[in-house]
Amino acid sequence: MKNQYKNTIISCLVIVATYIAQLQGYSITSDCYGCLSSTSPVNKYCLSYEDASKGYCCDLSNTNDFCSQNKRFMCSDRTQSKSMKLYLCPNSASKCFSTSTSLDFDQNTFSKIIYAGDQAKQVGGTTLDFGKDDVCSWRIIADTQFIQDKFIRITVNTLYQTNCFINQGSSIDTTTSETSCVSNTEYDFDSDTQVFIVSQGLTSGASMTFTYQLVDRLSFTQVIIIYSISISVFIILAAIVVILVVRFTIQIVIRDNQITWAKQNIELKNIIEIAERKQNMQQIGPVEDYLHYPQSKTVSHNPSRMMNRGRNTPQSKQNEFALPWERPQNNQNGPGQFNLY
Repeated sequence: MKNQYKNTIISCLVIVATYIAQLQGYSITSDCYGCLSSTSPVNKYCLSYEDASKGYCCDLSNTNDFCSQNKRFMCSDRTQSKSMKLYLCPNSASKCFSTSTSLDFDQNTFSKIIYAGDQAKQVGGTTLDFGKDDVCSWRIIADTQFIQDKFIRITVNTLYQTNCFINQGSSIDTTTSETSCVSNTEYDFDSDTQVFIVSQGLTSGASMTFTYQLVDRLSFTQVIIIYSISISVFIILAAIVVILVVRFTIQIVIRDNQITWAKQNIELKNIIEIAERKQNMQQIGPVEDYLHYPQSKTVSHNPSRMMNRGRNTPQSKQNEFALPWERPQNNQNGPGQFNLY
């Protein structure tokens, strides 16, 4: 009897709470897709936090209590696309799963937030319990310590009777890009962006699986090619530098040799000029021989030299045409004396 009263009281409280909630413009439910599919009234779905198992189905015009953005609740009316509105639907542990090897974050198998921490392929998707109007969604973020020169690669492996969308952006409420998934297709995104994946079942046998990983921007083959090209360019540049250095050195040596040869030519020319001057002086004789004692001063004992000197001097030319008594005589008695006989 007491149990009947107890159950009756509980049922009445639930009815009253539901009625009060309806009067306030919201209700607690896990049927996110049904809430958002309603056209009369038009609703929004709000979560207290991203991985909450239940949310609040609120009238779109309701901004009080749990439906208010001022209370830091995440509501679907903040998003920019239909698929991002479905992203806020809670993941069910029996219908949605994902794997992660990141050691820096506590990863639940049904969590929306996935941190890609290395290059190993990880798997996400729906389970066998996933069916009509069920929603699974994930947000993939590259771990900041692994994002250097990498990108996020999403591969949709299987897709059956499921609406699937991939969005990318910096946050839930600013993401505007929406791409419909195609089976056996890869999608690459910058590692500094966030990737949102949303799947919504169309029939009871619906399914969807995907893999995600961090991938180097350059493959091993591309690295080898770039490395080979770099080495080749370095060798060519080094050869050019060596050639230029050798050429410059040769030019310096040639210039130094030219300067040395020019100096040697000048010195040789000076030596020749000095030698010619000496030779001319030897042929002419000392100047004082003709100024003081032109008759008796003898420069050389060589007769031929004396003959040549006699023939070549101006005095010899004058004596050649002079009268006999006008010609100078050999002075054997000393200076100032002449022999007339």
